[in-house]
Amino acid sequence: MKINKLIVILITFSFMSCRNTTEDKYVEVFYNHAPGAKLPMTLYCKCELTDTPKKQFENYFTISGDSLVAFLKHYEKLQPSDSKDSINAAVFILFHNSETTDTICAGYDGRLKMNSRYIKKNPEFTREVMALVAQHHSQIMANKFRKQP
Repeated sequence: MKINKLIVILITFSFMSCRNTTEDKYVEVFYNHAPGAKLPMTLYCKCELTDTPKKQFENYFTISGDSLVAFLKHYEKLQPSDSKDSINAAVFILFHNSETTDTICAGYDGRLKMNSRYIKKNPEFTREVMALVAQHHSQIMANKFRKQP
């Protein structure tokens, strides 16, 4: 009888520990886009939260669902770098992860800066983010054209 209770308790705890790992994480992406431009405008990125980013950027969206899973897959591979090369940043990212928030600046060429520290070049991460930005901007443009008489 005690073994059956133990088995039930173990099974219950194993199901409880298999919760969705993305439920307490979310990503906000900010960028500015010049009219008619195909890519976001270059921006100065300090990677510091001194003001609400929504006030500084024209465009903003949140990553969720399958896109969040893909983002996390690439994010987990980011590694610090000794490089001091400047970044031609195009996108500012806030990654809210449980109790902390990471600030990430992403450039077109894969260069990254996170929390004011340089990160090893990661073209896969940058491509993922830029694809999401392009998708979001396409939706904005489509909505603008729908509203025109």
